[in-house]
Amino acid sequence: MSAAARQVLQDAWNGLGVITSIEPVAEQGINSVNYVVSCRRKGGTFRYLLKTVAPAEADQLERSATVQELCSTHGAPVPPVVRCPDTGDRIVCRNDRAYALFGYCEGMPFQGTVEEATAVATTLARVHRVLRTCVGTFPDPPMYQDLTEAECATIRAALPRRPVDALETLVAQTLPGLPSIYRAVTDALGVHPWPAQVVHLDCGIDNVRFRRRGESALEAVLLDFGHLIDGPRILAVSFAGHRFAGIEPARVQAFLAAYHAIDALEPR
Repeated sequence: MSAAARQVLQDAWNGLGVITSIEPVAEQGINSVNYVVSCRRKGGTFRYLLKTVAPAEADQLERSATVQELCSTHGAPVPPVVRCPDTGDRIVCRNDRAYALFGYCEGMPFQGTVEEATAVATTLARVHRVLRTCVGTFPDPPMYQDLTEAECATIRAALPRRPVDALETLVAQTLPGLPSIYRAVTDALGVHPWPAQVVHLDCGIDNVRFRRRGESALEAVLLDFGHLIDGPRILAVSFAGHRFAGIEPARVQAFLAAYHAIDALEPR
């Protein structure tokens, strides 16, 4: 498989330079095989993440790459999407596989600190602020002109729909899995008043890395956009809080306060 991946990289992403290694990621998804790619060119050595999926998952890979690119373009801390230089495509279909290339994050895994938890809350809030543009009327001031109306329509049509007036099933399926403190948070803030928007519902420990540049504040990088839904963001906030802040009240309060400082925890 790595030989096929190398050929695709050389053909479709021909500006990467000399490919020095292609290493499979240790943990793979059910239908995906991912590689860490190292390349050498003028300026040094660079690393990328090559995602590959079965053809049936190609549309989902395209949608997730489109949304991830939007977040990266507008300053959210997520790895950039690397388009094919000759065609501008985000994904390539070859050898009965679909491929997408992303920047590789060199950050550290979660160590369980409050600082890390609040960094995750800040990143999730920044991502959700951008993702609100992916549903509804899709305003097109200059900062959003890079996402075409056709791309917006494709994303909107393909996402699992969770209308505000039909959330009973979603709530019944998700809230029982939350500790009581997060059920209380969600219940207190309400679910039905929250408008549906594109939500990142997999902000988990395996999908976040942490980095600090010099003396700057710790930053959480959100890695994977494979699980997007159209629903209330308060559910995603509660899930991420459960994973990173736990159930100790002071940690939960710090997590929610960090999110609220960026994206107010109230329906819009």
